[in-house]
Amino acid sequence: MKIRFTSFILILICSIGCSSHQIPGYMKSQKGVMNESRFSSGFNVFLTALSEEAEGNSLDQFVPSENLIKQFSLKKIDGLFNIFGFLQTDNSFQEKEVEKIGGKLIPYSLQIYSFHIPIESIQKLIQIKGITFIEINQKTRTKQTNTKRD
Repeated sequence: MKIRFTSFILILICSIGCSSHQIPGYMKSQKGVMNESRFSSGFNVFLTALSEEAEGNSLDQFVPSENLIKQFSLKKIDGLFNIFGFLQTDNSFQEKEVEKIGGKLIPYSLQIYSFHIPIESIQKLIQIKGITFIEINQKTRTKQTNTKRD
């Protein structure tokens, strides 16, 4: 179990450097303007799917579809659907900023945290100073290959 967890952390760290890209101004039309944090492609997919489902409505009373719940492993905690993932931060990051918006953090190092946060607070999360990268948990899909040989 410990080896699987360590492997997961190493893969996550590698993916932070490989699969991210800068997206300044993304979701500017949404409530608030985020900082120039970097996001994983999975986080971008989540933001897009969330925006499409919410259709411009407030996230305060938003109930995600079964598809969104399954795809992004959303869990209901204290009556609110939460998203789980990892944050990479810099020295200006303050844990209390995430806690103020209902999030919970588990530090893995001085700059890497796992987190969960109510989806209604996602726009506030991306505006927190000091977050340099956000990765979310997603269901993995395995590709079934035909191993039959002639």
